[in-house]
Amino acid sequence: MYSRNQYLKNLFEQTYIKDILERYDIKNKAEVLDMLLDVLASNIGYLTNPSKLSKTFKSERQISIGPDTLDKYIEYFEDAFIINRAYRYDVKGYKYIGTPLYRC
Repeated sequence: MYSRNQYLKNLFEQTYIKDILERYDIKNKAEVLDMLLDVLASNIGYLTNPSKLSKTFKSERQISIGPDTLDKYIEYFEDAFIINRAYRYDVKGYKYIGTPLYRC
């Protein structure tokens, strides 16, 4: 018998992750999506840089995945309403031009 945590994790994977994999025809990347979502969830409020994430995947997990692909995956999470983009609130006016617009 499953514990509640395991049941909820399986439910999430079957509804959201499976939907993203099928909708965008992503092959054999469920593990990467799961790890990416864990990273994004644990870094709420921080700037997210797909280039740095790509390097981290390469160095920590020996998974080669490009920053453009990671950026697409983040967009897929947004489209599925799993995450929501948050813009910096402490930048005003013309200062937005010089500020990185990475996801928070």
